[in-house]
Amino acid sequence: MSLHSKPTRRQGSHPLNMQHGMHNFAHLGNLCKTKQFSQALAITCSLDQQGISIPREIIYSLLQGHGCSKDPTCAKKLHSLMVHNKLDRVPVLADHLIRLFVSCGCLDKAQVVFSRVSKPSVYTWNAILTAHSKLGNIDVVFELFCKMLKSGLKPDRVTMLCVLKACGNASSGEKGRLVHEEIIGSDMDLDLILGSALVDMLCTA
Repeated sequence: MSLHSKPTRRQGSHPLNMQHGMHNFAHLGNLCKTKQFSQALAITCSLDQQGISIPREIIYSLLQGHGCSKDPTCAKKLHSLMVHNKLDRVPVLADHLIRLFVSCGCLDKAQVVFSRVSKPSVYTWNAILTAHSKLGNIDVVFELFCKMLKSGLKPDRVTMLCVLKACGNASSGEKGRLVHEEIIGSDMDLDLILGSALVDMLCTA
């Protein structure tokens, strides 16, 4: 799905507000380019309160800009913007929001965002898998991994590295063997990093 979309007026907003909003979108773009993300977020929230639909590329820029902020207030504001503008199910936006919530220590919020994405991309799965892995939620990591496989989506190297690390930390030989079989059965290149992770997992499992 493309990030680019034309701004529209939500039901009940005044046409003049819409014109004012369109004028501000160029300003918002400039603020994001110059990394003035706090000011850009404040203006975006104001436009949203006026009933003006926010283009997804603006929200995408804000998510990228606040990605390392570790500010739960910003994360919640961005989540509200996405919900109001019916963008909370867009995988590419959800990926960034999940990571932002995780960096703020709000795993429950990250899980809510993930659960609302109807068709998560491999990047969306990796975002939530990595979050649970970092917090030591090993059983959840493996459960999510199995759900990912059942969905028909093909894991990538990031997925495998995350799950291998989780299995190694849990000293789970059975789960580790299943992951091993998945890697062997795929056409994934067993490079040095992935091979080392596999050996480490087998040694600790």
